[in-house]
Amino acid sequence: MTNSAEQLLLARKGSFASSLLTTNDGVRPVPRIVQLRYSTQLGFYIVASKDSSKIKQIQKNPFASIIPGTGQNTIVARVTLRITDDQKIIDAAWSDDLLKVGYTGKDDKRLCVIQVTVNSVRNGFNIIEGTAPDQNTIKKIDKSETIPATGPFRTKEIQDIIRQTFTSMKITNLITSDGLGHDSRVVGFRYMENVGLYICTHLSDKKVKQMRQNNKVAIFITGLQRGEQIVIDASANLSESPEIKHKIWEDIIRSFGFTGPNDKELVVGIFTPRRIIRHRSSNREPDVLVAENQDK
Repeated sequence: MTNSAEQLLLARKGSFASSLLTTNDGVRPVPRIVQLRYSTQLGFYIVASKDSSKIKQIQKNPFASIIPGTGQNTIVARVTLRITDDQKIIDAAWSDDLLKVGYTGKDDKRLCVIQVTVNSVRNGFNIIEGTAPDQNTIKKIDKSETIPATGPFRTKEIQDIIRQTFTSMKITNLITSDGLGHDSRVVGFRYMENVGLYICTHLSDKKVKQMRQNNKVAIFITGLQRGEQIVIDASANLSESPEIKHKIWEDIIRSFGFTGPNDKELVVGIFTPRRIIRHRSSNREPDVLVAENQDK
């Protein structure tokens, strides 16, 4: 029998094919679109490859977040993940649509199943509790990075991608850390010379508090090219500088509830990219671009 949190997640089953799974690499959120699945036998689960980077991340820290769909009107599930290659579970999880993404069958040695335990689901301001996180598992979290960001450095390519993507405002997902899980919200990003990649937000907004506690964030973009997902791994700096606020001010910002560049509620979040991770459907391994002079 499903509990209330699981029932709320299951009600979004129509969006499971484009679920945003965010795992952790050290203290940095790492999002990726996956297909969440459900059966009465297995509950919630994800079929994955053992050589995927998210498997290494889950082994270090099994706590994650799942968002079914990436629009504004969605929910955030805080979850615990468990990896298994038990053949009986793989057999039960198998679906012939996995042949389309390169698996050869149930006996493909790369296959594993990520079983999902729902700890809670946030729907707007309401939080529905599910299965409580295991305290012993919390104590065993390994916060070391799976793959440190080292050279060769491709800083110019990163700068070019940022300029090309954000010179005009782009609405996309900002993912912050929040306790064992993550928050995701749709935000308008823009790039300006001598400022960088930035957003405007309210001083009282919850994400400001989250970024002050942990300034490592992820900016998640889809749809630039067919099957492409881009993750910008970045550090956030929150600025209340009058000079910066006047520099970025334009009248459209009034539509977000600000009176002008001197509004005390106006905060500018400026993001320094550490690396860009580019996933393409045609490649099993992502293309990783690392910036020099990173904010560690």
